[in-house]
Amino acid sequence: MLFGIDISHFTPTPIKWLISSFAFIKATEGISLLDKQFSYNWKDARFHKIPWGAYHVYHPNHDPIEQAEFFVDSLGINIGDLPPTI
Repeated sequence: MLFGIDISHFTPTPIKWLISSFAFIKATEGISLLDKQFSYNWKDARFHKIPWGAYHVYHPNHDPIEQAEFFVDSLGINIGDLPPTI
């Protein structure tokens, strides 16, 4: 069994990377919210050699295509080691 963590701007710092085998990092939410810590968190995960993936918080009241495009556009080349997740 592997233990992973969910990281977002709500996560207290410093992050306890040693307790984790992998991380999913919040990137976006809805059609316009970019997690303000996303860039820092993915760089920190890479620094600590933790495999990571980005995730999007889906809002059913927003257009799904707009949300998917926002998520993909926000990631750019920073897609991570694990598959992008909603």
